[in-house]
Amino acid sequence: MTPIPDYDATHKPQAQVKAARSDAQESDKHSMLDTFEQHRAVLDALCRRVGAQRLDAFGSAVRADFDSAASDLDFIVEFEPLAPIRYAEAYFTLKSELEDLFGCRVDLLTESSLDNPFLRRRVDAERRRVYAR
Repeated sequence: MTPIPDYDATHKPQAQVKAARSDAQESDKHSMLDTFEQHRAVLDALCRRVGAQRLDAFGSAVRADFDSAASDLDFIVEFEPLAPIRYAEAYFTLKSELEDLFGCRVDLLTESSLDNPFLRRRVDAERRRVYAR
């Protein structure tokens, strides 16, 4: 007797579902990195306007587990030296405009605020350049 394969709600064998999810995740990964490239001119202008010297993406947007329907975008920014009030304006402008541009929540870290050595290692291992002056 042939065993009946495990099925999911779509009535496809689990192996097919897992393969499709893996393909979709890989597609999401590439499409998010591609999306950064497609918005290169807007990102460059935004970063120049707010005084960013460098903007990198990390987290799920640069990994295979990115889910365009559920994931947020994680960025880390390094600003040029700015007065405190200008720094706050730059930070919140960048965060807000990245959320508007990509249509999702953005977690924005700064180089100067990244004190946790475990998070620092993770960020450094995953980061992909989005903008640099």
